Amino acid sequence: MLKNKSVATAAVLFFCVGAVFLARTLKPNPEQILKQRIAERSLGSEKAPLWVTEYFDYQCPPCAAARMTLESALKEHPGQIYLQARFYPLPSHKNAMKAALYAECASRQKGKFWKFHEELFEHQSDWAMDDYAPIKFASYAGNVGLNVSQMDACSHDPETEKIVLEEKKKGKELGVKITPSFFINGKIVVGINSLKNEIDAFFEEKKA
Repeated sequence: MLKNKSVATAAVLFFCVGAVFLARTLKPNPEQILKQRIAERSLGSEKAPLWVTEYFDYQCPPCAAARMTLESALKEHPGQIYLQARFYPLPSHKNAMKAALYAECASRQKGKFWKFHEELFEHQSDWAMDDYAPIKFASYAGNVGLNVSQMDACSHDPETEKIVLEEKKKGKELGVKITPSFFINGKIVVGINSLKNEIDAFFEEKKA
């Protein structure tokens, strides 16, 4: 009887250890998750000679205007620019954090981030001061084929806000103070005119 109990105990322990090992093995690596989210919020090839990282606030009018400059640059220099989007919601903007939360959640539904990103900027004046902005965000999400219920649950998850704030913190550490701010191959520039000048200068030098 004692021997049987020992065998049974050993079997249970073996099962538990195996289950823990399997769970750790199958659990997504945080770095892999981060890399995937970044990939969903990036345009172009990592092999492109010009890397542009933008820190923006969805409620910031200059940020909405900057997207036009970036779109023009991407079209003018196909395959030559790698663009990454980074959240930097300002506390002075009523719905900026909420917009960033929804956008972060959009990045988790493969291939939908940029469409939702455009919707937020396109309708910025409609939701900027709206007390019920999330209702409009849900509508925009539906317009671009996102799973609205998943978006809603994700946007209310404290971990989502933590991720956005961590990204903003990283921006501060790199020297970001206002939006839009850009890193052009690692060099920080602020504002639309500076962005355009840096991109133009890079490609002019490349031609020489």
